[in-house]
Amino acid sequence: MAAWPVSLPQQGFMDITDSRQNALARSSMDQGAPKVRKKFTAAVRNLSIKMILNGTQRATFDTFYITTTAEGSATFTWTDPVDDSAITCRFKTPPSWSLLANCDGSTTATRIWESKLELEILP
Repeated sequence: MAAWPVSLPQQGFMDITDSRQNALARSSMDQGAPKVRKKFTAAVRNLSIKMILNGTQRATFDTFYITTTAEGSATFTWTDPVDDSAITCRFKTPPSWSLLANCDGSTTATRIWESKLELEILP
């Protein structure tokens, strides 16, 4: 299994949203409170992460996403931003990019990009 590239940010992201998949099934009753049960034994966690990358890091990321993870279909290991444990992730959607700065206008390496990644942490 592939690992998140060490040359890309490991922490200190602009923004992270961490949410869990709803693992409950609710059934309405004729009277009283609804019946609740678990749908499955392990729920997926979803991470939405914004990070800043320079042009060189973006090229590294593009190779990782397109080639290493086969356009996001393959899983990879990473460090959980919550507790620093090892986790298995997969891209939920393709990344989106915004150009923040074109520092000297002459090279792609000096451009500053904001990326938004949607990941799922597999149980």
